[in-house]
Order: sequence, then structure tokens, then C-alpha cells
Amino acid sequence: MAVVGLAVAVLTACSGAPSPESTTQGAKDERGAVDAYIAALNAVDSAGLAALAPPGNDATADVASRLKSRGGRVLKVTEVKIEHGFGPDVASAEVHVTDKAGVKSQEYLTLSRFDDGWHVTLGSNPNVTKKPSSSTQRP
Repeated sequence: MAVVGLAVAVLTACSGAPSPESTTQGAKDERGAVDAYIAALNAVDSAGLAALAPPGNDATADVASRLKSRGGRVLKVTEVKIEHGFGPDVASAEVHVTDKAGVKSQEYLTLSRFDDGWHVTLGSNPNVTKKPSSSTQRP
């Protein structure tokens, strides 16, 4: 079994309309975000993937990378395990799929809720203020 473990990173907007399960507000629930993600990969829909990124994230590179490696493979979801290990607004999804060639794989997605919509954590937010690292010296 080929195993693809992705920590979810970056998306882009190129062509195509967002998937029906997603909007810029995110999906209505965790499973809806996973389904919209798989649908966008299957449709090679960069705009649909970009719509799943959290507000403010620059997902351009991640979207391009994901579409290059997994886009258009006609992925069928065989199992999804969703867990909330860090509170009600963050979830991890273990997604098992089979592609059109019968190759099985799995992917791990991080999901986040913003303003009542669920997003796949793609890209990073360029506006986040970087904090200084802690000192290891004694005062």
C-alpha cells in the first residue's frame, strides 16, 4: 500500500469554480471539508482547493504541489477517521483512498474551523507576527 502523508500546506487559484461543498467560508462540517478536498483534487480544481484554505493563508504553492502529485487520479474515499485532539475547532482527518488504477493510499489532513466553516489547513498566513525564540540562558 502506498502511503502518502501530507501535513497540509499551500493552495492556489487558477481555474475552475469552487466545489459545491466549499465556499470561501469553508465547509459546513469536517467531513464536508474532506469531501470537497477530494472532489477538487479529482477535478484538478485549483480554485476549489484554494477555497478550502483558512482565511488569510497563502496556499498557492501547496495547491500546485497537491494537484501535481494527486490531481486527476479519480480518488475514491474508502474510509475517513476524524478526531478532535486539540479542542472543538481543530480536527485531524485520516483519509483512505483508492485511485483509478486500484492503488490504495492514505493522507492526513488538519482541519480548522473559522467563523463556523471548516477549512483544510493549506498554506500559511503571511501576516502572522513571528515571535522571538526563547532564551536558553539563565537570567
